Amino acid sequence: MAWRVGVDSGGTFTDVCLFEEATGRIEVWKLSSTPDDPSRAIAQGVAEGMERLGQPSGAIAYFGHGTTVATNALIQHRGVKTGLIVTQGFRDLLEIGRQKRPDLYDLQVEKPPVLVARDLRLEVPERIRHDGSIETALDEQAVREAARVLRAAGVKAVAICFLYSFIAPAHEATARRILVEEFPEAFVTASHAIAPDSVNTSGSRPPW
Repeated sequence: MAWRVGVDSGGTFTDVCLFEEATGRIEVWKLSSTPDDPSRAIAQGVAEGMERLGQPSGAIAYFGHGTTVATNALIQHRGVKTGLIVTQGFRDLLEIGRQKRPDLYDLQVEKPPVLVARDLRLEVPERIRHDGSIETALDEQAVREAARVLRAAGVKAVAICFLYSFIAPAHEATARRILVEEFPEAFVTASHAIAPDSVNTSGSRPPW
């Protein structure tokens, strides 16, 4: 018998759903999460669920995993002090937000706190166009200087987000390499490695 296993790892509970392909049988297993290391509850939950069914781990034909741990951390602002390096001219895009806002014309609306403080959002000269061509080469020295500024500011993590990196990730990859060289103790991530897909699927040219 082959089982498909899906796990949802949350901040409080970890839910395990087991589905038998041949019969359509569904079993659900739930246990407390292990915030210090979510993988412990995941492994334990799957093992307990399969043991409850009297099935060996080799009977698992598919394993899928999802988590709300990162989402909860963002909502509750429980992350570490973070810096952001962006394409020159787009420092405030994160704070401005998109036009699709629930209170677009409400001048009194209270905006949620930004994920990265403005003084920790740094710009570097670089520009990749929507077709992947390079309009402005990456200023590597500017990246090094930004890394030093963020290091001196005491950040623990750095995110790199350049325009159209999902089409041509070279600039982000180079910036990440420099960040690791200059600031090895920081957790460094680049947007093209997180979501390497364009959100614009209409085929039309974006407005910027």
